[in-house]
Amino acid sequence: MGLPSNYNINPLDLRIGEALVLKDGKLRKVYIPKAIEREPYLENTKNKLKFINRKKKTLAEESDMKELNLRLEALEKHVMKLTESITILEKEVVKIRNNR
Repeated sequence: MGLPSNYNINPLDLRIGEALVLKDGKLRKVYIPKAIEREPYLENTKNKLKFINRKKKTLAEESDMKELNLRLEALEKHVMKLTESITILEKEVVKIRNNR
């Protein structure tokens, strides 16, 4: 099996963190940042945002993640209260406008 005619990248030239991907019918060399493996990202589970980490965690990191998740949960509750307050204020504004 030969290489495609549009293949102009020598796989031996790839460095650590680089990969070949097929894009628009051509093989391209892309850099895959290490941060993807290390950094936490937000995952939406059952309508709740949660920090998830893809690598194995130490106890300290796990504790930090729990703290971040607690803070995120508190922020979500605060946003919900603010949203409710805004809704109440909007209703009051409508009442006042209708009374004029």
